[in-house]
Amino acid sequence: MNLLSLRKENAQLLNEAVITFQNYYKIHSPGHASLYPHAIEALEYFKDKIKIIITNSPKATAEQILFNSGIDKYFKDIIGGDDESCQKPSVCSLNRSSYYLKNSKDRIIIVGDMDIDVITGKSAGILTCAVTYGIGKKKDLVKAGPDYMIDDIIKLKEIIK
Repeated sequence: MNLLSLRKENAQLLNEAVITFQNYYKIHSPGHASLYPHAIEALEYFKDKIKIIITNSPKATAEQILFNSGIDKYFKDIIGGDDESCQKPSVCSLNRSSYYLKNSKDRIIIVGDMDIDVITGKSAGILTCAVTYGIGKKKDLVKAGPDYMIDDIIKLKEIIK
């Protein structure tokens, strides 16, 4: 077997694995997501603030997770990653938010658990807050240099007035 056919075979196998994962995630993830501690308390505290979800996951998956968790009512909009050309860290996802476009950048903060969230916020010129729990690694979050870093979502009360 030559190198070209090996690469082709690996690429095909990787593509099949990605499709298998996406199908599994679409079916199983929305019903099995759980909220982090103090999430409801924080959402209730900030119920008068406009909140938007920006995710690289498909919008329908995010909507289902929010609905199943009973927190969909707290969010004005969800911008999904269905358009691969407009996924984080591109600020394109923020630009699709009419709220973002209408407001002064000093009144907006992006809160996320991955360095890509911090990078997106910095590229957009808005405040960034990294949470040290979730998918991302703390060392990557630190390296991204967020404006704030918290280990509990309820600590947003100390940042956002």
